[in-house]
Amino acid sequence: MNIIHFENKKLNILAALVLPIYVMGVLYFTMLWHSHGFLGYYKLHVNLIPLFWLWEPIFTGKNFYLDQVALNLIMFAPIGILIPMLLRSCKLKTIFIIAIISSLTIEFIQPFFGRCTDIDDLILNTLGAVIGFIMLKLFTVISSDKRHDVQHIAFPVLKQRQKVRTSAAGGKYAV
Repeated sequence: MNIIHFENKKLNILAALVLPIYVMGVLYFTMLWHSHGFLGYYKLHVNLIPLFWLWEPIFTGKNFYLDQVALNLIMFAPIGILIPMLLRSCKLKTIFIIAIISSLTIEFIQPFFGRCTDIDDLILNTLGAVIGFIMLKLFTVISSDKRHDVQHIAFPVLKQRQKVRTSAAGGKYAV
């Protein structure tokens, strides 16, 4: 269930072309880009409190982090999509490891560019890559005309409860 196989060479080539552009964009936005809204509110700091964004509005009265949550999830979702397309066969564990290593690298380098380091970024970036992988997996299942598998991926309990009965006419049907 957690493996994706890609045999489409055109998609492999497309992923190989898009991945470097994506990486350059991520590096630009995580290292060089400074929004005027971010400067002045949070100076250079290190946040080692996991999920601080949940409590931040209570402590500071501001909702600064909610935008950051969405941006971090969206920014790393392409890793969960492009890497499996490039590798042709990929497990969720591989995406998880690549996302953690990539995010850790970014978080360690950011202070040298005057940016903040945040454990929440590591968590959310990794979660974004996992969500991207799951979206790609669901898309491949649906597009390969295995619609019944989507139900079993989303609701594995239903697969176990499904029973086959024989009707009075001798035909079999699922209950």
